[in-house]
Amino acid sequence: MVIFILSFLFIYAVDIFLVGISFQVIANKYQWKISPKKSLIILFFVFAIYDSYLWPLVHAADMTITIRNKAIASLLEITPGYPIINFFELGLFEFFTWAIQAALAGLIGQKILENK
Repeated sequence: MVIFILSFLFIYAVDIFLVGISFQVIANKYQWKISPKKSLIILFFVFAIYDSYLWPLVHAADMTITIRNKAIASLLEITPGYPIINFFELGLFEFFTWAIQAALAGLIGQKILENK
């Protein structure tokens, strides 16, 4: 169970790092003067698109999932044949994670590629 949770945290950390660096590199290359507030909004939408770009594929393919590990299945409340499209529902958690990811990506990108 711990490995499962740590894997998700690692995936989020890699995403935050790569998006933050990429955004800052592009902003520096084109010499964009973006305020931290605008940067946060842009990165929020980047993470929203990045986390939900598979939605059309999953919707069209009508995919289902079966988890054989009883601990993980009970944690996620998944029964055999669970539709994967249910993972793409928007809720408060998604908006919260996108906001946290955007803030951290902006901070990391700015700190690493800061002009001195």
